[in-house]
Amino acid sequence: MEKKALASISALSVSHTFFIVRKLSSADRAYQAVEALMETFRITETDSKIVKQALQARFPDFEDAIQYFSALRFRAKTLISRDPSGFRAGKIPIMDCAQYLASR
Repeated sequence: MEKKALASISALSVSHTFFIVRKLSSADRAYQAVEALMETFRITETDSKIVKQALQARFPDFEDAIQYFSALRFRAKTLISRDPSGFRAGKIPIMDCAQYLASR
């Protein structure tokens, strides 16, 4: 039986993906990448409340704080990051991809 997960990414991740793919390839591929993200993930909003929470939290990396509070809004059970060390211990576990897959 195939396991499925409900997954989300922040709107910030969408814009980063577009920027990186356009830089490495083309605008057409960047738009295709964003369309694929939209088909695969729920996009969590990044609004003024999340930005204020990120400011108050004073994470070492502001972008990580935005990702963290977006994950909290989604009620994520886990936040997956290439660099979990940028996050403080909080209300949800932070794992890299390998840790997450090993936990399944």
